[in-house]
Amino acid sequence: MREYEPIRIRPLTLRGVFGITWKVFSRRFGALLGYHALYLLVAFLIVGIALLPILQPLLSLDAAVWSSIESSGANAFRIVGGLLMALLLLTLSFLLLSLLIVPIYSGTMFGEMSARIYGSASSVGLMLRRSKFSLKRFFTTALCNMLAALGISLVVRLVTSVFTSFITISAVFNAVPYLLEEGADGFFNAGAGLVIPFILLFIVMVAVQLAGSAFLLFVYPVAVNEPVKNFAAIKRSFTLVGKRYGRAFGCTLIVAGITLLPTLLAVAGFALSVALGGAAGVVLGVLSALLYLAIIILLTPYEMALATVLYFDSRTRLEGTAWLGEPKEQPAQPETQQQPAPQEFPAPEPAQPEEPRFPEEDRPEA
Repeated sequence: MREYEPIRIRPLTLRGVFGITWKVFSRRFGALLGYHALYLLVAFLIVGIALLPILQPLLSLDAAVWSSIESSGANAFRIVGGLLMALLLLTLSFLLLSLLIVPIYSGTMFGEMSARIYGSASSVGLMLRRSKFSLKRFFTTALCNMLAALGISLVVRLVTSVFTSFITISAVFNAVPYLLEEGADGFFNAGAGLVIPFILLFIVMVAVQLAGSAFLLFVYPVAVNEPVKNFAAIKRSFTLVGKRYGRAFGCTLIVAGITLLPTLLAVAGFALSVALGGAAGVVLGVLSALLYLAIIILLTPYEMALATVLYFDSRTRLEGTAWLGEPKEQPAQPETQQQPAPQEFPAPEPAQPEEPRFPEEDRPEA
């Protein structure tokens, strides 16, 4: 454990949110990425083992066997059988990752992010020792979070299906007049009329998905810092995010927009490497793979740090700082007025109040 100065969370500006997020993310940066890399390695191994039944028959086929597949159904049967087995194993691996690996990883990482705000940063070994307690503490919360995410995903698909139908019909009707034109210009304009609406549709779908998933942004920070879990943590996250929804959704949208550009560059690099071929294609493919791997490694821990900082910011805005263990700030006392200098002689006695005067007709008799 390495000790740092605690980060004092106060109501933050947008610049302050990202500044403190970077400070939390960069404290003992190697240990954080090391633990995250171990999680990715375990996840890739589980998925790779699930894909072996389909990869093994494909890799064992040589050119002669490939040429005889159409004439003989034995190898095709092997491939189909391997595909069905791979689908079954992929389902089991998904359940294993969701119900075992994700609670351990998310609980440990979000706990580490909160600890870094309080001033301590753990090594990889210490985070691994904490992992065995994360499963018991966060298993049911992870299950409830998965069910809530599934419900939000269904709502998002219902909303985006309306946009998809509308944009598809509009794009087709707009492209028909260009297709009736002669020459390459009409074909180019028709293609542009089809591609641009679908790009806009993709952006809208990503924004709607982020808007829905933002309500679950504080589930693990709540479970780490408060004595609630399961659906109570889901409800608490909805409450805190709902009261500061613009800040939470806006920050996640900014991060998604920043990471979209390098992701598109990596995908374009893969496509171009296939088209180029040769040594240049191999080099470009390796660089694109490294860029995409860097995005995967850096993005998730940064998003966890951002969610934790947003949770602290939202809660301090709504509930003050007493829950952080800090003493309540006393209101500033007004400056005391200067007392007059002591007099050499005693002050005169205060004057007695005058006897009340009555009108002549109301004066009481003696």
